[in-house]
Formats: sequence, structure tokens, C-alpha cells
Amino acid sequence: MEKGRPIGDIKPNFTIPNLGALIAETIDTVRTTQIEAQDHDGHWFSVRIQPYRTLDNQITGAVIVFIDIDLMKKSLEAASIARDYAESVVSAMRHPILVLDKDLRVVSASTAYLQTFQVSAHETLGNLLYRLGNGQWGIPSLRSKLEEVIALDAAFDNFLVTHAFEKIGQRTLAVSGRRIPSGPTTPLLDLMQIVDAAPSAVAARGVFGVSGTDPRRTRSMPWYGPFRACRRRASAGSRCPAARARCRP
Repeated sequence: MEKGRPIGDIKPNFTIPNLGALIAETIDTVRTTQIEAQDHDGHWFSVRIQPYRTLDNQITGAVIVFIDIDLMKKSLEAASIARDYAESVVSAMRHPILVLDKDLRVVSASTAYLQTFQVSAHETLGNLLYRLGNGQWGIPSLRSKLEEVIALDAAFDNFLVTHAFEKIGQRTLAVSGRRIPSGPTTPLLDLMQIVDAAPSAVAARGVFGVSGTDPRRTRSMPWYGPFRACRRRASAGSRCPAARARCRP
């Protein structure tokens, strides 16, 4: 039996530095103290130290409550590791990419996005998509598609945006959206990729459009006709006036 022994003489199966001092502070201040601690096997607990009040309203000691939070703690740690990994992957992508939450607020932005649009992480991260720059992404139909990506997992490709961007001027861009797979404790996120859809940029990539695009949709794109003509010139060995370089046949 441990009854009557000083708390400092008891060696619990927990690593709680200064437990005696925490108890004394709780009694003196009449305020609950809460910390997190691990047992010797690495299991996480929430430790709540609260004043013990008698029936005649006297504080005569403290009550220590241990609450098992191991699953929640490890899930949060796993989510944090996964988020850091995802951010490092997004940052390394060579195309401009934004990661959005369910409210279309920017969670992460690739280095390519910041460099392409000549913006800083400070003015981008945490901001709503449709408030970025001079409102270039504030297109109701684009917003609806991105919201459907989150709600319905309805991926899309080649949504064309033609806009006079604040720092880089007039551009025609193709936007695609994908939902990022999530776990039971992680929120749904939206991956928004942006590529240059101008005929010169498409020709330089040597493809008919964004990878994964249905060819029938690609042929309906405004730049497909000029690009097809460019490919015919390349077959004849002529130079492409749009790309200013020899196209790949």
C-alpha cells in the first residue's frame, strides 16, 4: 500500500519531472494543471492534476487523473510527418502547384508557383485562392470545379484561364485539380496544378497537352490547331515561329 507515503517516494511507471512541485502548485493556486507524459513503454497519457475539495469546501490535496491519448497522439504525429513529406514533394515539383483546403485556402505552394507568378510565400500561404494576386483565380466555374474535387473527388484537367496577371502579364494557363488521399484524422486537400497552355509552351514540351488528358478534349482546346500545324511544319524540317526552335517531329 502507498497510502500515507510522500508522492516523491513513489516511483510511478511514468516520466513526469517535478511531479511533486506540480501538485504543490495546483494546491496553492487552486487551479488544474494538465500535461502530457509517457510511461516507460512509450505510451502517451494526458495527466490532469486538480485540487481535491472536501464537502465543507476545503482544499486538502490533489487528484491525479491519467487519460489514455496514445492513439490520438500518434495519429497527430503521423499526420505531421505526412504533411511535411507532402510539402517537400510539392515544393520540388517543376510545375506551379497549390495545395488547397476545403475552403480553398492555400495550405502549400510549390517553389515553381512562387517563382512563376513572382510572389512570396508570405502573401500566398493561408490566403484564399480567389484573393491571390489581382483576383486571377476568382472565376466562379473554376471555384465550383475545385469545390467538387474536395466534395465529390471529381478530378478535372485543362480548365483554361486567360488573364492579365499582376506580375507576369497576359497568360493562357491550363489548370487541373485532384483530391489528395487522406486518412481518418487528416483533412481533405485539393491539388491544383497549373501549366502554360500557350501554343509555344505546348510545342516546347513536345506533347499534345497536359498528361492524362483525353485526346478528344485535347483536340477541342484552342491551341490544338496551331500546334498541329506546328507539328506538320516540323515534319517538313521547317522552324516553328511560335516556339522559335525546331519542333520535335
